[in-house]
Amino acid sequence: MSASAGQNSFRERLKANLDRFEDDPSTARNGLRLLLNENPEEFCAAAAPFLIEGKETAAGQFLLELLAGKSLLPLCNPLLLSLEEEIVIARAVLEKDPLLDVKLARRISALVANPTRGQTEVAIAQRILDILAAITDGARILPILIQVLRDPDGRLRSKAALLVGRTNKSAQWVEQILREPDARVRANSIEALWGVDTEAVRNVLRTATKDPNNRVLGNALLGLYRLGDMSIVSRVLSLAVNPAPLFRATAAWVMGESNDPRFLPILAQMVRETDARARHNVFRAIARIKAAVARYAESPPALVRICQVSDEPDGSRLVKVAIARADGGEIPGLRPTNVVLWDGKRIVADYSFRRTRAADWMALGIAMPAARTCPHPHGEVLEETVRGCLRAKRPLDRWAILRFGAPRDEDAPPLDTDVLPPCVLTPETAALAAALDNPENRYGYVQTVQSFLNTLAQSSGNRNLLLIEDRTAQSTLPEIPASRWTSLVADAEAASIAIHAVVLTDSGKPPGTLAEVCAQTGGTCMGANDLSGLSALFERIHLRLVNPYDLSYRPERPQSGVPIKLQVYSEHGCGEDSAQPQ
Repeated sequence: MSASAGQNSFRERLKANLDRFEDDPSTARNGLRLLLNENPEEFCAAAAPFLIEGKETAAGQFLLELLAGKSLLPLCNPLLLSLEEEIVIARAVLEKDPLLDVKLARRISALVANPTRGQTEVAIAQRILDILAAITDGARILPILIQVLRDPDGRLRSKAALLVGRTNKSAQWVEQILREPDARVRANSIEALWGVDTEAVRNVLRTATKDPNNRVLGNALLGLYRLGDMSIVSRVLSLAVNPAPLFRATAAWVMGESNDPRFLPILAQMVRETDARARHNVFRAIARIKAAVARYAESPPALVRICQVSDEPDGSRLVKVAIARADGGEIPGLRPTNVVLWDGKRIVADYSFRRTRAADWMALGIAMPAARTCPHPHGEVLEETVRGCLRAKRPLDRWAILRFGAPRDEDAPPLDTDVLPPCVLTPETAALAAALDNPENRYGYVQTVQSFLNTLAQSSGNRNLLLIEDRTAQSTLPEIPASRWTSLVADAEAASIAIHAVVLTDSGKPPGTLAEVCAQTGGTCMGANDLSGLSALFERIHLRLVNPYDLSYRPERPQSGVPIKLQVYSEHGCGEDSAQPQ
């Protein structure tokens, strides 16, 4: 009988025992044991497909136990099963045998120590290392992995380097490995540092971006990207037009692994790539990113609000934004690479992005004109807008509301400008609503602002003062002299109080002095030319107070007035917003 016929006969006998397992498990178990003892190698080859397809059945579970008990699983044979299938089996065995990683490591030790090993043994050792990389952190098999690092075979050393690096997470160790002549070892040692966020690791990754090998460079760039390092985006874009096809292929690979939609326009230009490997990576990257975008679309909507855009004296542009979950909470782990910034039709590759003034709770003073100073219906709309803010207030935040301003009635009593109004921060929404309903105070604007600054200076938490002004032609609100603002701003800066403002103006008119006051104290100033936009402004500025982020970049054409767009892609929420620089 031929070998092929014998294998078929063996498979048929195995299948017959598996088929009768449900009706006659005792006989089936005995038959399977006999087959295994008869020829373990043929048994494993014949059982391999069923270990995947039927591993959840009673017969499949018995096969797992039988082979695991003989230390025959995973098979670690690339000719019988794919790596993905072997990993599935290995994880199933690991549940029954917690020492599986140690047993596999011992098999590697024996293979490495064998002076007469051939290519088959090397392939098996590689497969074992790949399986170990998927099922263990490598801590208790570290001595054997160190032994493999001294093996003359570069493929084995590179896979061992990945496991050792993941185990010790040592930037210093990887720095030493970067002297290794084999690029595969260097590349895997860099991959081992992915996700480790220390300055030492960042420095090693930056060093590795100067490596002449494309794979080492690609792994370093991807590692930095995953740490939120925006500087690598321009590096990847440069790599995409590198004369060497290998480096263009690496650029496409990094883009695909990033799952970052910002790279889709670049990849669209690379579809005409002539090199086969680079072209394959381009189309693979496009497919991966589009799949990621589809997943992002299923995420909850994120609140993304551009609150202020200002061009700075040094030529940079500062964008003050608010980013939060739909419920107003912080999006965890938001990195610069989760944000895509468009300047007109151009994707901005280099920008800084950071969360600012974050705190568990906030102290907020709201100074607003008394109803009597505002024309109808301005006062009513302002009040209702602030009530909307009260409904969004976080329970731990402490607020105070004071109203100020001269009456429109010339016969009314004059303002009391000698006494500062009493100011008490409270977390109680009812008390704040009562303060909002109190139209009878007789305090001036300057006294109100000073009282807030004095109170907030004694408070802990994140200190903020929100000024609401009606600067329309019908308003009787007085101006605060510039000299007085100078001392008020000095007090705010000394106490780290950010002054923010919402200013209602006539069409085409800027917010005025408050824009500069807010900028000096690190606050945000927003203007509205009609009452219908007030509610949205207050929602933006409150969201900014709770979830503030600053984004800075250098526009190619400052003062050009081209719109900017901010997109946020995160598993915890996605959204976007646009604004026109003023």
